[in-house]
Amino acid sequence: MKLLEVINLKKAFAGRQNNLTRKPGLVKAVDDISFAVAPGETLGLVGESGCGKSTVAKLIMRLLAPDSGEVRLDGDNLATLSASKMREKRREIQMIFQDPYTSLNPRLRAEEIVGEPLVNFGLVRGTELTQRVAELFAKVGLASDQRQKFPHEFSGGQRQRLGIARAIALNPKIIVCDEPVSALDVSIQAQIINLMRDLQQEYGLAYLFISHDLAVIEHISHRVAVMYLGRIVELTDTQTLFLNPRHPYTQSLLDSVPTLDRRDAGQIVDIEGEVPSANNPPPGCHFHPRCRHALEKCRVDAPALVKVTEWHLVACHLHSAAAA
Repeated sequence: MKLLEVINLKKAFAGRQNNLTRKPGLVKAVDDISFAVAPGETLGLVGESGCGKSTVAKLIMRLLAPDSGEVRLDGDNLATLSASKMREKRREIQMIFQDPYTSLNPRLRAEEIVGEPLVNFGLVRGTELTQRVAELFAKVGLASDQRQKFPHEFSGGQRQRLGIARAIALNPKIIVCDEPVSALDVSIQAQIINLMRDLQQEYGLAYLFISHDLAVIEHISHRVAVMYLGRIVELTDTQTLFLNPRHPYTQSLLDSVPTLDRRDAGQIVDIEGEVPSANNPPPGCHFHPRCRHALEKCRVDAPALVKVTEWHLVACHLHSAAAA
C-alpha cells in the first residue's frame, strides 16, 4: 500500500547565463525521480548538499510547483487540487524544518506556536485548546510551565521539540522531515530521533526523512533512496544499502564515513574529483567523471533505475545488463 507517491517528478530553475549563447542555463534540481512511502514507514533520502533533497521536500509540500510529474497522497494528485482542497489535505501532510529557530515565529509564545494549526483549522478552542496543547507538550518532552516562553528562551533541541509538537498537532499521516537534526549536537540528535521513532509507533506516522548524515539515516530509516545531482541512483531497504551497496556513488559515500574503529584506520576513501555544476551537469550518468568504474556508455546514456533484486533498484550501467 502506498501513502505518498512521487512519480517522474521534475523541477528546474534558471541558472547562470551561458557565456557563449548568452542564454540562461537551467539547473535541473529534480530530474525525473520516482519513489513511494508506505503508511508507518520511514524513507530516508540521502545525498550531498545541492543534490536536490530540499527541493523534493518543497515540491511534495506544494511550496513549489513541479515542471512535470505527480505527487500523490492517498491517490490524490496534490498539484491539481484546488486551494480549498489542498488546505484540507495539508492536515494529512506536515513538515519539520532544518532550522529549529527560524522556522518558529519569534513573536508567538510556545503554546501559540503549537496550537496555531488547531486554531487555523477550527478544530478546538478555549479550554479544550489549552488541554490539547498541554498534551502535545507532554508528548514531545516539554514541561507545561514552558508554554508561556518565547522561542529564544528555548535551547536548540527544545525548539525542535516545539516544531515536532506543531507537526503532530493535526494528527497527520506523513511528515516531511528536512534535515531535522543537522543543526543539533550529537547527543541531542539521538534524543530527537528516538522521540520521532516513539511518535511514529504511537501515531502510525510515515516519515520522508531527508539528511546528509548516513549514521542518522541508518538509525531511523526502513528504506533509503540515494540522490546525486537531481536523480535517484539507488533505492533499497536500509540493511541492504549499508551491507551491500551496488551503485559506485553509494559505495563511495559509505567508504568516506570516518570511523573510530582502529581496524578501519586509514581506510577512508575520498570520492574522486569535485561535484559537477548543477548548471551544466555531465551528460549520461552524472556521476561518471568521479566514478572509478565508468564505462564508455556511462558518458553518453543516462542509466535507468532498474531492479537488481526484488526490492533493490540501482541506476548504473554496471548492473543494467544483469537486471535485464
